[in-house]
Amino acid sequence: MTCRDFLASHWDDLASLAGLALTIWAVLRAKKAAEQARDAAQQVKERIASLDTLADISAAITIMDEIKRLQRLGAWQVVLDRYSILRRHLIRVEQLSPALTEIQRRQIARAIGQFRIIET
Repeated sequence: MTCRDFLASHWDDLASLAGLALTIWAVLRAKKAAEQARDAAQQVKERIASLDTLADISAAITIMDEIKRLQRLGAWQVVLDRYSILRRHLIRVEQLSPALTEIQRRQIARAIGQFRIIET
């Protein structure tokens, strides 16, 4: 049996093997692309979470400055409302920020508790 005879009688088998090899190659490329897409999506989620945390912290600082100003003016009813808003921002930071350490979470929880006491 010559090479030509072998190819003539088994060309469909060889084509199937080539197709299988191409399929495996394409699957491996698709898997790698899916993993890269998953990683990119995770990075975007983390970035959005950090931006949300930054916005909440910025808002909390602004509200604390406003509370100080309102206390100096004696606007107690408005101050109590601001404490409630401040607590909500701090709760969001505590719950939604994946980058906080355990010590930072405890400090924020303690501040939330103190603001709750002040509010009541």
